[in-house]
Amino acid sequence: MTRLPWYKKILLRLEYPAFNDNPFDRKLAEFCRYCRHFVGSHKGNIKDYFELLQEYQTLDESDKELMTKLLSRRSICPVCFRPFGSNDKYYRWQVILEVLSFYVFMCFIWIPLIILLFFPALFDRFWSNIETLQKPESKTTDTLINADIDLEYIDFEYKATVRGVMMKNNDTSTDLSVAIDDAVLEDEMESED
Repeated sequence: MTRLPWYKKILLRLEYPAFNDNPFDRKLAEFCRYCRHFVGSHKGNIKDYFELLQEYQTLDESDKELMTKLLSRRSICPVCFRPFGSNDKYYRWQVILEVLSFYVFMCFIWIPLIILLFFPALFDRFWSNIETLQKPESKTTDTLINADIDLEYIDFEYKATVRGVMMKNNDTSTDLSVAIDDAVLEDEMESED
């Protein structure tokens, strides 16, 4: 037996890698594409799903038979009970990449964006508070709500004249609108007295 130099031993080891050559081999896809849980060779049982819904009585026997027939050729996830085939599983690297992309988004995009938008929002809030302090009292809503309207300055004759002209120009006046106008005129006449 010949002795190999040390560097050839390393090169021989590298010729036969211990990992899988094809990361897209469907045999390695063992994660549910919906809930991201490890499925492997485990198959869920549809009877477990029926037991979950038994308390609520949402499925009758015909529904159970139909679901059993529909899933007779497919496996279901033991965690989320969704059917999957050989093409519906994710690889481990896909699940890791998805989780990693979520955390990268949260750390590098979402949190800095919230911090960046916090300062303009804070500035806008302070500015609106300063504007309300500087408004004259006549422009605030409290003074408009609590305003006392002096009825002595209302010209009821002018209002009656305008109402009469509007009624003459209105071709679609009905008896109801005339009755309402008469009631309004009577109220106005009573308030004048």
